Amino acid sequence: MNKMKKLVISALLANVMFSTHCNICNFLKNFFFAQNNKETKKERMIKQIDSDNGTPEKRIATTHKRILHSIIGGAVGDAMGKPTEFIRSIHDILEQYPGGLRSFYDFKEKDFFEKRGKTYAPYTDDTGMAKIVLEVLLETKQSNFALEKTMKKIAKEFVNDMSNKDGWAAYYRAPGNACIKNCKKLRKIILDKKKHPEKYKNIKWWRVGKTGTHGDGGCGSVMRTHPFGLIFAQNPQKAEDWAVEHSRLTHGADIALAACAAMAVGTAYAVQGKDPGFIVQQMIKSAKKYDKKTAKKIEAAYKAALKNKKSCKTLEDMLKKSKTIFETYLGWAAHDAIAATVYIFALCPDNIEHALALGTNTPGDSDSIASMAGALVGATGNNTMPQWVKMVESYKYLSVLARDVWELF
Repeated sequence: MNKMKKLVISALLANVMFSTHCNICNFLKNFFFAQNNKETKKERMIKQIDSDNGTPEKRIATTHKRILHSIIGGAVGDAMGKPTEFIRSIHDILEQYPGGLRSFYDFKEKDFFEKRGKTYAPYTDDTGMAKIVLEVLLETKQSNFALEKTMKKIAKEFVNDMSNKDGWAAYYRAPGNACIKNCKKLRKIILDKKKHPEKYKNIKWWRVGKTGTHGDGGCGSVMRTHPFGLIFAQNPQKAEDWAVEHSRLTHGADIALAACAAMAVGTAYAVQGKDPGFIVQQMIKSAKKYDKKTAKKIEAAYKAALKNKKSCKTLEDMLKKSKTIFETYLGWAAHDAIAATVYIFALCPDNIEHALALGTNTPGDSDSIASMAGALVGATGNNTMPQWVKMVESYKYLSVLARDVWELF
């Protein structure tokens, strides 16, 4: 009898264990099925902005690559152009860097920084401010913030980072005068707003950049604009509108607004995988809404690139042929910076190493030109990023930001 009871109890336990096992299997099956459904939905969303004909997995990888290369390309161009920014001629650049500065391997010892035992290539205020814009836009997209709230937050973060010893306004990052001047104005407004909030109701108090013909028209806003094209890649018009509004924080001149519009739209269409010719035409169209002179400069630079491209087979050819162009579009003013960027983009849309080298070896605002060119060419994803780019400051963190942006799609 006792033996019979034991057999019954064993059978019951076996049945319970089998049922539990089945329930667990069903749970796991349903869980992974749900995860697969989520991934499938993500793939469908990616497909809306990706024109590649590959598999869904390839499209996702390509979109991530475009975002990553744009962010890293912008930072690397900025860091590469830092040593050459204030060298006033291509001849003098070649004197100091024989053959030109083509990668971080060509850096001199003084060009590198060291911190906590690690050596890296430091970026300037361009990437310092672009990083802030990207961080705020990520939060905006995740929380669905309105334009006004986003502009207020960007203004606040620009001001807060000014007091950071390694922030965008650090002396060794060579911050622009207009950015410093107008962020100081923003700081005063933010402090006064706390005391007298009623004064700032229903007004766009962040618009402190001087407007008009003699307004703030440097490249200080367009140099940090590509994040709008990344975050709003699915909606180029929104990228344009928000980028233009953000320019008014520090740069209100028409040429600055036009340059920001063009850069945001160009980046957005590049992430979508559009043809370089189409991208440039959309950039010209957007710039023309705000300033016809800027649009004409972009168009002239584009035509020059198409002409020179026919006889340029190597980087050496490009550097020689581009000398007059870069002496014309020095990049200190916003419309010259975007014109030089488009020239490089049209000349080598599929080769980010050439784009970075071209922007770096210029006699003007080389860090901004190289940064913008790196961000725009990088956004096409039609290139291989060399290993040496990992030497740029904050490479790992910037890569994480790129992943975070991609996960929004």
